[in-house]
Amino acid sequence: MTSTDMLRCIRAQHQAFVKDVLSTWDEGRSGNLTFAEVSKWLSAVSNGKVPTDDEVKWVICMANRKQTTDFENVAIEPNAFQRALEAWMSYNECKSEIETVFDKFDSDKSGGLDREQLRNLLTELNGGEAPNSQEVDFVLMHADVIGNGVVTKPELAKVASPLDFALRCLALTSGMPLPGGVSLVRARGEDAGRGGEVQWDVRIRRVWCAMTKLRFEAGAGDFCGGQSRGC
Repeated sequence: MTSTDMLRCIRAQHQAFVKDVLSTWDEGRSGNLTFAEVSKWLSAVSNGKVPTDDEVKWVICMANRKQTTDFENVAIEPNAFQRALEAWMSYNECKSEIETVFDKFDSDKSGGLDREQLRNLLTELNGGEAPNSQEVDFVLMHADVIGNGVVTKPELAKVASPLDFALRCLALTSGMPLPGGVSLVRARGEDAGRGGEVQWDVRIRRVWCAMTKLRFEAGAGDFCGGQSRGC
């Protein structure tokens, strides 16, 4: 099969996928998926488990690659269906680990980590070293995809890279020690000209990029703080 044939095949598969999603879930026949329609779609691919409003909002923002607060009028267009599904499925793969850690720091059970709760989480992830106010604000700004001023469960994956986050979850939930060389220790350096953004260890410098599949790959650009850019 030639590269041209492969591209045709990929396009045909994507068109079939879009057609199937629209025919099944576009109840209003608008050509897009509304908030309620996205919720039903995500529930169907999760064996009937209804997503929370925050989860639906997060998927919409990740699919559209921009932050919004007007979820009553926002919709996902067909060219973003694949991103929506990939974000949702990737989140579900690590949801149980996320919930375990989230519940530990959501002391008031509000469903969102406020600034102080986020500081406590970052302190534990960082081996007991508390972040300064600037660092907490930076993490909150980039993790808060929904824009409600707190870090919700799906947004928690942005607080640390998948590998390091999984290791920290394992350590927090089982008491197992972290393997050597894994660290969230900051490499402090000059931050002039970067809007106060601190320099971080290369092993976690991609922490703040929310990739649509929750991947953190060197050189890739994606949605960061409402913009598409290389991180």
